[in-house]
Amino acid sequence: AVADPILCSGGPSVWQSCQHSKCCADGSTCFEKNAYYAQCRPSCSPGVHEDDLPQYRDPWSCTVLSAAPSVTPAPTPAVADPILCSGGPGLWQSCQHSKCC
Repeated sequence: AVADPILCSGGPSVWQSCQHSKCCADGSTCFEKNAYYAQCRPSCSPGVHEDDLPQYRDPWSCTVLSAAPSVTPAPTPAVADPILCSGGPGLWQSCQHSKCC
């Protein structure tokens, strides 16, 4: 999940702490490590991250703290008008040429 960068302008960007903002300005995702730390990251795998400094190798929960992006729904496919397809193929018949049923 990615927060809308416009709603988080001036916020943290990738690899920065987002524990308080719960959003990332550059479109990365705010992932929680634990109750005390969260970071803007491109992705997150739950568990210990070997690239963390030794004193910070606690497991990551990877709970997404940033808001879900606003998703544009897919367009509804056009449905053939049954009146325009009168006499067309019926149930279980081929509509490859008529493109309607």
